Amino acid sequence: MVEGILLLAVMALALVLRAIPSIKNGHYGYDSYYHLLVARTISERKRLPEKDTYMAPEGDYGYPPLLHVLLKPFAWKHEKFALRYLAPAIDTLTVLVAYGLACQLGVHHPILIALIVAVSPMAVLQGASLSPRPLGNLALSFAMFIAFVFWKTPDLRLIPFLVVSETLVMLSHKMSTQTLLVAHPAVSLAIMYYNPAEGLTVLLALPAALALAVLVTRGRYLTRVLKDHIGFIKVHTRHGDYVTGKKGLPSPIRSLKSDPLSFAGPFL
Repeated sequence: MVEGILLLAVMALALVLRAIPSIKNGHYGYDSYYHLLVARTISERKRLPEKDTYMAPEGDYGYPPLLHVLLKPFAWKHEKFALRYLAPAIDTLTVLVAYGLACQLGVHHPILIALIVAVSPMAVLQGASLSPRPLGNLALSFAMFIAFVFWKTPDLRLIPFLVVSETLVMLSHKMSTQTLLVAHPAVSLAIMYYNPAEGLTVLLALPAALALAVLVTRGRYLTRVLKDHIGFIKVHTRHGDYVTGKKGLPSPIRSLKSDPLSFAGPFL
């Protein structure tokens, strides 16, 4: 009972912290209006656009479409609400999933994990802006939660939830997809160490998720989204880091300095 009240309080705190920038300024984030403009186009044409006329330079529309589809009901009349509260609400759900994941991992005080996610400055900033990040992070966190639940209590009925959540990752956010491509095999191999059949079952969920993403988008995920994603990675590989211009993996020290609480949290 007390733990439940504390969790609700932490989630309320997470929601308020993430909503403050947009309530104060009317919006938050450079890309917020871009996403709303695409949602307007979908609302008008009743389908995904072929060309991305709101991006400079213009080109084929290869953005992961899930956020834009979800924003369609908010186009025109309810855009202010979406700007202020949609991303904070989605990211607050990630706090709940983080709590559940901590419980599955056997953390003695899982409420502390939820609190770290709720107040970590980088998490707050990324959850405040209307962007695909909160959606991708929620889907990714839920996928990892399901994988660990399956590890603890193998039940094949959980696998469809894993496949669907990973499909949502692919259709929502590029960086979350890149994280998934590392995290999913890592968890699968860990499970495989203890039970090869169960680990292989989890491992096969990833290609199944890709197949589902291709199926629900009628091939568009392969021909547009994944193609654009690979091109995006090639640009970074060719030109290096945004800040330093250096090629290769980013400095872990710089990452630690930018978001110490999130990186130190697991060790704490």
